[in-house]
Amino acid sequence: MNPTQPVRLIALYFPQFHPIPENDRWWGRGFTDWTNVRKAEPQFPGHYQPRVPLDGRYYDQSQLETIRWQVDLAKAHGVHGFCHYHYWFDGKQLLEAPTNAMLDHPDIDFPFCLAWANETWSRRWDGREEDILIAQTHVPEVERWEKHFQYLIRAWTDPRAIRIDGRPVFMIYRPHLVAELGRMLDYWTARAKEYGLTGLFFVAMRQYEYPKPELLKHFHGSMQFQPFEAMASPDYRPLQPKPDAPEPAPVQQVPDVSRQPPVTEPGPVRLLWRRLPMPLRHSIGVLKWRTGQLLLVWPRKAFSMLSQSLRDRLSAWSARRAPKLVIWDYDSVWNQIIKVENDYGLVTFPGAFVDWDNTPRYGKRARLFRGASPERFRYWFTKLVAATATRPPDERYIILNAWNEWAEGTYLEPDERYGLQHLEIVRDVLARQGMPDGAIATGETPAHGARTSAPGP
Repeated sequence: MNPTQPVRLIALYFPQFHPIPENDRWWGRGFTDWTNVRKAEPQFPGHYQPRVPLDGRYYDQSQLETIRWQVDLAKAHGVHGFCHYHYWFDGKQLLEAPTNAMLDHPDIDFPFCLAWANETWSRRWDGREEDILIAQTHVPEVERWEKHFQYLIRAWTDPRAIRIDGRPVFMIYRPHLVAELGRMLDYWTARAKEYGLTGLFFVAMRQYEYPKPELLKHFHGSMQFQPFEAMASPDYRPLQPKPDAPEPAPVQQVPDVSRQPPVTEPGPVRLLWRRLPMPLRHSIGVLKWRTGQLLLVWPRKAFSMLSQSLRDRLSAWSARRAPKLVIWDYDSVWNQIIKVENDYGLVTFPGAFVDWDNTPRYGKRARLFRGASPERFRYWFTKLVAATATRPPDERYIILNAWNEWAEGTYLEPDERYGLQHLEIVRDVLARQGMPDGAIATGETPAHGARTSAPGP
C-alpha cells in the first residue's frame, strides 16, 4: 500500500429503514426503525428526543433513489465508503434490499464492504430477550457455508469492494458465536481463490474483551467498535478536568448539560476489575462466559414452558426493575478512543462515533451521553485523524459508528437541529490532512446555528 495513504473514513450502514414481512409480523405492519425514532420521548428537561431528519426525510431504503442520495451525500463530504450490516440466518437473509441495490447497480460508484451481524433477534427492546424472533444457529455444515458464500462472493468480487492488500474486507460482529469458525473461514478463503481472489481479509468487531480470544488467530484485523470498546477498556478513566473546549456555539445549538441527570459511569468495583492483568481478565472472562451459557440454558427452557400471558407479566416486571438511564461523559469516552492500541497483534482499525442515545429503542432504560455536540465531535475527530495518520498505511481507516443509526442516536446524516454540521466536520477534517496547523480546508462551514439543506431528489 502507498506509504502516503491518507486517513479514510468508512461508515457503518444500517439497513432497517424499509418494511419487510418479518418485521410486519413481529412489530406491526409497516414497521421500520423510523417507527421507534418518531415515537421517542424526552426523558428529562432538555433531552434531545425525538431526533428528526432534516426536512423530514424519513426515507425508504427499498427505493433506489434513497441509496443514490445517501451515496452522493457521503461522497460530497469525504466519506470513503459504507460497511453494510449483513443479516444472514443459516440461509435466511433479512434487510438485504440496500446491499442488493448496490450489487445490482454497478454505476453507483462508491466503495463498500459487509459486516455480518450474526446475533439472534429477540424482543430485547421490550425487555423480553427470551422471546426469540429468529435464531442465529451457526450450524457448522459445508452446505450452509456454501450457500452463504454464494451470496458473499458477489460482494467480494465487486470492483467497488473495500480491500486491504488486495483482499476484500469482511467483518464479523460476534465471532465467538460461530461454531467451527476457523473451518468456515478457511473454506470461504479457498472458494474465493477459485474465483480469482488472492484471499479474504477477515476483521473481528471488538466491543469488549473477546470471550474466546484464541479465535482471533483466524482473523487478519480487529475493528474497535465505538463507543463500547472504549467504555469497556481497562484503561478507561473519567476525565477531570475536561480538555480545553472550543469557542461555544449559540445557546440554542448546545445541549444544556446543566439540566441533564448526572453522569452514571462505572463505579470503583468496575474500575478495579479493569486494573487486573489482561491474561487474568481473559481467563475470568472465558469462565464467566461459559458459566453464563450453562446457567442461561435451563432457565430459558423453563421460561418457555410458561403461558404467554405469564411470560409477558414476568417480562414487564423485569423491565420495570431494570436500571434507569445510564449516562456517560462524551469527552471521557473520546479521550479513551484516541489512545488507539493494536488488538492482539492484528491490523487494528480505530473506531469513532458521533453520539449515542438509544432512547427510541429502550425508553427509560436508555444509554446516552452527556456533553455531545458538533463542537466536541470536531475536537475529538480531529485528534483521532491525526493519530491515525501516524499508523501503518493498512491501518489508516477509521470505522465510524454510524452513517444512519437513528434509533441509537449515532448518525452522520443531517437532522433538524444540526443540519449538515457533522458531515461538514468530517469533510473539513479529512481535507486538512497534510496541511499545516491552522490551514483552512476547501469549502466553508456554515456558521453555528445555520440550517442547511442536504441535496437530494
